[in-house]
Amino acid sequence: MGRYQTERALDQLAGVSELIDDALAEAAAASDADPSVVAVRPRLEDAAVTATTDMRQAVAGTSL
Repeated sequence: MGRYQTERALDQLAGVSELIDDALAEAAAASDADPSVVAVRPRLEDAAVTATTDMRQAVAGTSL
C-alpha cells in the first residue's frame, strides 16, 4: 500500500471508532426492549474490543 492510501486509511480510523461506540450505545439502549439484542450483545462487545485493539496496533505499527 502506498503512503497516500495509508494516510487516508488512518484518517478513517477515528470514524470507525465512532461507529463502534455508536453500535455499543445502540445495543445498550435496545437491550431493555429487545431480547435478541441481549443475545448478541456479548458478541458485539467482544468484536468491538478486537477491532479497537487491532486498529491501535495498526496505527502503532505504521511509520509514515
